Amino acid sequence: LLGISGVGAAAAVASAEDPAERARSLVYIPLRVSRSVACGVACVADYQWHLKGLPIDSPERKAERELAHKRCADRVVQLCFQNG
Repeated sequence: LLGISGVGAAAAVASAEDPAERARSLVYIPLRVSRSVACGVACVADYQWHLKGLPIDSPERKAERELAHKRCADRVVQLCFQNG
């Protein structure tokens, strides 16, 4: 995943004709990638933490899973606003 992001970042920087745009890309691309990774890790941890030990077909698990879906959706929306 990070290798693919690095290739995309390199392509974006190489294609920028304006030196200021290149410099901006060198700062913002790693920042955006790290935010995205952090968001993904937080969502995985959220599901693992809140669903741990609950029986698969239980109403409690279903309710917790729906809450985790909502929290992760909120994180992704916030990520979109942060990354622009």
